[in-house]
Amino acid sequence: MSLRRPTSPAGRILVIEDQREIADVLRAYLERAGFEVICAFDGEQGAQALRRRRPDLVFLDLLLPKRDGRDLLDAMSGADRPALVVASAQVEARRALAADARVDAILDKPFDPNQAVAMVVRVMRAHPGAEASE
Repeated sequence: MSLRRPTSPAGRILVIEDQREIADVLRAYLERAGFEVICAFDGEQGAQALRRRRPDLVFLDLLLPKRDGRDLLDAMSGADRPALVVASAQVEARRALAADARVDAILDKPFDPNQAVAMVVRVMRAHPGAEASE
């Protein structure tokens, strides 16, 4: 029996992004798509939200104040939730992320919010146990 609180029909997304303008735009687009969205603006807030809010998917910027995004990926290890990572377009960093089993998808900054929503939906559909609406 699950003690997990019900989420929106599409699922609960935790956006961990230190640039508030990006987080606000992403929140608006994801909410319009039917997701419940929680935002954290640094690594510590993100870690707390991971523990307390139990998101279905984490949308994670790797370069965060107070706690690094890779550290948060380590903290998520073993949790049954997908991670969509936002990264710079640097080739070396992208290759390392692509090989990281903890990362379900990578989105380069800057990104189109519609593309981000489409990727969230695709990752949620591909992940066992994740919810995603049509």
